[in-house]
Amino acid sequence: MQEIKCRVAPSLGGGFAGTPEKVWGTKPYNAETDKELPCVFFGLYGLPDFYALWRHKGKKWILWAGSDIRHFISGYWLAEKGEIKIEPKALAKWINKNCENWTENEIEANSFPDTGLLKRAK
Repeated sequence: MQEIKCRVAPSLGGGFAGTPEKVWGTKPYNAETDKELPCVFFGLYGLPDFYALWRHKGKKWILWAGSDIRHFISGYWLAEKGEIKIEPKALAKWINKNCENWTENEIEANSFPDTGLLKRAK
C-alpha cells in the first residue's frame, strides 16, 4: 500500500487533541519530496494553502472542517484594502475536477451552497 501524506495548513498551529500522524498514521508532508504521493490537505485558509494544493501532482483529498469553509465562501482578498478579491467559484471548479472533498459532517457539507464546491463531498 502506498504511503499517504497529510499537509496541515501552517496557520492552524497546534492545540488539537491529536495530530494526523497519531490519529491516521500519516507522515508529515514535504512539498519537495512528496509531491507525487497521495496527500490529505487539512486547512485551506488562503492562497499559500491553495498554491500548495495546486502544485501537488499526486492524488489529493481535502478535509474541510470549520473556519476554512467560512474563509472559502467569503473569497480571498489579495490586498489589505480589499482592492482585489478572488471569488470561490473559479477555485471550486478546479478543486472539483482535481480533488476529492470531505467534511466532518453533513452540516458542513451543505454549507457551500453558492460556490459549486463539494459535489463529491462525503
